Order: sequence, then structure tokens, then C-alpha cells
Amino acid sequence: MINDYPYRRVIICFTLCPLLCGIIYGLFGVGAVFLNDNDYSFSTGIGAFFIIPVAGGLTGLFYFGIPAFILSITCVLFHLQKNWFGYLFVTLFGGVAAQSSSSYTFGISSSNNILLSPFLLGAISSLLMAYFVLPKRD
Repeated sequence: MINDYPYRRVIICFTLCPLLCGIIYGLFGVGAVFLNDNDYSFSTGIGAFFIIPVAGGLTGLFYFGIPAFILSITCVLFHLQKNWFGYLFVTLFGGVAAQSSSSYTFGISSSNNILLSPFLLGAISSLLMAYFVLPKRD
């Protein structure tokens, strides 16, 4: 039934999706710090381990929070569920929203030879969030 739809859970989880991507991206940054040839102290390593993922998460939420919120509202308006249409819609919409937001924010045009990493991050994270958050089909 439509009355059973988890509005709050869908809106909150899809809006926080860039935060999760930023934390994961920050963990890759921590790996880059530890793989660097420079000699870092133990306290620098601990600081990098805690600061870089938090900074990455907040940065991701800052730049991609509005498109993620638009995606969450769209999911609620269409009452998306766990089926092939829901997964396909969320994957494509999340990828396109992330790519267009990064193109607008950072001035990246399609004429530049750039990888589609914002599209892939948005699509994969939205698909995973849809798998865990969207309700089962009745």
C-alpha cells in the first residue's frame, strides 16, 4: 500500500548517499597517504585516518547534497520499489545528477577528455542505496 511507504527512510538515506561516497573516497585518500614514500609519524597517520574520511564525506555532501535530495524526493514521488524499474531509474538518475552537478560546479564540459567518475560514483552509490532502502514490491 502507498500508506506504508517509508518516506523518511528513503529521503534521509538517499540524501546522505554523497556522505557515504565521500567517506569511502576519503579512505582511499588515507591509503594514498600511507603508500606515499614520505616518512610520517604515527600521530600523522592517526590524524589522517580520522580526518580525511570525515572531510571527504562533508565535501561530498556539500557538493552533491542538493542533487541527492532531488533524487530522494523523486523516489518518494514515484513510490519506487525493489524491482527492475526502480533500480534502473535510481541508477541512471543518480549518475546523471552527479555528473551534471559536477559539470556545473567544477566547469567540466563534455569536450574535456575526463573519466565519468562522478557518474559512476553517483550511479553505483544510488544503486546500493536502492537495494538497502527501497521497500519490497507488494
